[in-house]
Amino acid sequence: MPDRPDSVTGLGRRDFCKTGMASAALIARPASLSAHALDRQPGLILFDRRSAAATALARQWQRESRAALIAFAGDMTDVWLAKLHGRWDQRTPAIGGLTSPESLFCLERLAWDAGQRVHWRQPLAPDGDLVIHRWLIAPKAGSAQLPSGDRG
Repeated sequence: MPDRPDSVTGLGRRDFCKTGMASAALIARPASLSAHALDRQPGLILFDRRSAAATALARQWQRESRAALIAFAGDMTDVWLAKLHGRWDQRTPAIGGLTSPESLFCLERLAWDAGQRVHWRQPLAPDGDLVIHRWLIAPKAGSAQLPSGDRG
């Protein structure tokens, strides 16, 4: 049977299942992360639109936080140049994301120069060939201390 999008949700069976698995991973927060670190809300959420699960979770996170959403397709260069470069410093609100580990690695290195750091990261269930991590980058000052295995 073909994987046709549902007329109500717009998702095919496969995307629906992947979104459900990613949502379950999102709900099952690692016990080692402090409530303070998890409760901090981003002012901006970056997500890789190649992943149906990342797209659905970004929209859910946006509803909870009222953050602006920025979608990209794998390469963070345009997001960096248009939205972050020259504007990212200690006063910048937290930035959340649902991206590949490679995109997070690049952002983490750039965050250091802006006085920011990864406060937490959480791998989600694979979405096809993509591995997606949910994360939060925020100013270093007043950051929650996480066990060494959970540090960004």
